[in-house]
Amino acid sequence: MPKLFDTLAQRYRTRPGGYTRIMKLPPRFGDMAPQAILELVDGKREMLLSMTARRVARAHLLDTKWLSQETKEDMSRLFQFGGADRVTSFNAEVEHQKALLQREDKVYEAWRKRREEKPLRDIEDRVDERHKYTVSRSNRRQIKMLEERAMAKRERDAYVSEEEKKAEEERRRVIHQTKDYGGDSQDEQNANKMKEVREQTRLAAKEERRKRHAQRQGQSEDS
Repeated sequence: MPKLFDTLAQRYRTRPGGYTRIMKLPPRFGDMAPQAILELVDGKREMLLSMTARRVARAHLLDTKWLSQETKEDMSRLFQFGGADRVTSFNAEVEHQKALLQREDKVYEAWRKRREEKPLRDIEDRVDERHKYTVSRSNRRQIKMLEERAMAKRERDAYVSEEEKKAEEERRRVIHQTKDYGGDSQDEQNANKMKEVREQTRLAAKEERRKRHAQRQGQSEDS
């Protein structure tokens, strides 16, 4: 009640009506139930203000003076009872939306570049390389499939010149070293190191057992 008679009453003292706004949303995924947003107008987090400012910011970034009739009507509704403070907040929101759009464009360009630099062949080789260490030795069907893939890969690479092979290996080596889009992450590198350490420990223990067994056999023969 204090917010109603203090904050909201001061906000709408010059407004004759229309204190709420309903904005329709697409149906909810799953049961297709209708959705809408019910908000108090002229608030700090008004949805219409952000959406309209985003459209204006996009027009500024595209360097066009054209605005749709819907955008103009929304701006008229926003400025009708807001006054100078409303215009100032709208301009600040436009600048904020400009920064967001520019950042989103950079993220999209980086994603598109990453997708272009990671062709399907590299992905297939990467999957086959992982399968070598993850497939069980008793899974004959999977091992046979990997051998067939390796044979197809050798046949495919048989028609590639030596210069192209060297260039491709150098490119993959650089990508792997820089860990850029194709190299292992830090967690994967740590896991590979731990796997190598465990393998070395297992081989050392096996060799030690073999030596002890041979020594016991020699002692039994001498006795």
